[in-house]
Amino acid sequence: MSTPKDPVSSPLEYQIKALWDKAADNKLETGVPYKYGDNLPTVPAHLRAQIEAHSIETGIPYIAAVSLIASESGFNAKAISPTKAAGLAQANSNTLFETLYKLAQDGLLTEDHNALILDNIEKYNSAEPGKPYWWSYRIKDGGDEKAIRALAHDEDIGLKVAFHHMEFSIKEGTRIYRNNIIGRTDWMGENEKTIIKALQERSASSPTNPTLEQAEKHNSVVTNGFNRIAELNTRIDAIKDELHRTFTVADLKVFYVCGSQGGAGLLEALADPVKRAQRHRAADYVPRNIVESNEALFYKDYPENKTFFDVSEFYENIINKVGTTPLPEHLITRIKPETPEPPPLLLDPNKP
Repeated sequence: MSTPKDPVSSPLEYQIKALWDKAADNKLETGVPYKYGDNLPTVPAHLRAQIEAHSIETGIPYIAAVSLIASESGFNAKAISPTKAAGLAQANSNTLFETLYKLAQDGLLTEDHNALILDNIEKYNSAEPGKPYWWSYRIKDGGDEKAIRALAHDEDIGLKVAFHHMEFSIKEGTRIYRNNIIGRTDWMGENEKTIIKALQERSASSPTNPTLEQAEKHNSVVTNGFNRIAELNTRIDAIKDELHRTFTVADLKVFYVCGSQGGAGLLEALADPVKRAQRHRAADYVPRNIVESNEALFYKDYPENKTFFDVSEFYENIINKVGTTPLPEHLITRIKPETPEPPPLLLDPNKP
């Protein structure tokens, strides 16, 4: 790959672009040499101390971090996916841009790297200062994109990006997930109230001296209504139990791969006994590009056979790859405890 033609303003940019060119020389565009294998590789000796230090600082368990990084890149800092996710964390362009921006704001990179990233944001984002997403789109017009993305191949920066993204994935994913659970059960509760109201109205309007046919029809409607309420309550209780679940590295992997919104939706489908029984496809909850760049996670018997995993099979596949090490409670977004409502007055299903 030739050196970008855009002007270079500092020796550091020369170094970064040289790093990118070296990565290109290793033919990274051909895909990741190791990804989602059955046996996780041994942690390289020179990375162990750094991973341990980041684990202590963030509270993310060492084994959880090792499992996730191993399954993403096989500890190959030069790994790049067919969709150009790069480095130990396999960060895509927008994730990398935003994460580097936040790290630079917090002064967590070297002084030169902080200056380079923040200067580029000012250069490309004068219309809307401090908006990394806008910057990431603007910067893609030239060599500076490659200069910034090349930072993903720096092991130290790659680890910082990985742990920062893991923290964000846990906090944001659990927040969206729990809000989704509450929203879904509230909606089901409204359905339950609608059924109860309909039963009460039917009882109030029933004839004083019904014929046998009218009584049988009334009893049938009431019985069916109570059966629907019982089914809804069972479903609501099963889903609400998820508010008290223990989150593990398997959940982190789901949020990390599928995104906070997609991962929350997928886990919500797993929590719902009706959706689980309907065997919803895991791939239906995430954008197509995520499926295409993580085919070994979404397809059974990959690469020989491409049959989609359902949500239960997908989650079991994740567990087999990264395990179930619990995540620290301080990283998990908590929801305020609910104030229980008094149960609505129910009709007696045995009385016409």
